[in-house]
Amino acid sequence: DLRAVELGPGAGALTDVLLPALGPDNLQCIEIDDRSVELLNDKHPTLRVRHEDVLQVDYPALADEEGGPLSIIGNLPYYITSQILFALADASHTDSVRSATV
Repeated sequence: DLRAVELGPGAGALTDVLLPALGPDNLQCIEIDDRSVELLNDKHPTLRVRHEDVLQVDYPALADEEGGPLSIIGNLPYYITSQILFALADASHTDSVRSATV
């Protein structure tokens, strides 16, 4: 299983391409912005959208919930890229993150 997680999808430009390719069972998004969460839920009713801060996500716990290592995808804002990469690197030591394309 791919277990893809898109970080910070915003209005869903990348999500619009990923969802048809991966399907709603293999993709979920983590978004902090209320408006974006609402937009994504309206636009893609089958998509799993977690209303959370990507910097506060417990990636090992999420991997456990999903049944294995995660594949992270995201077009990250420059000002938080390093913090996210450090969090993902830490999670990779517990085999929670299989890959990250950011």
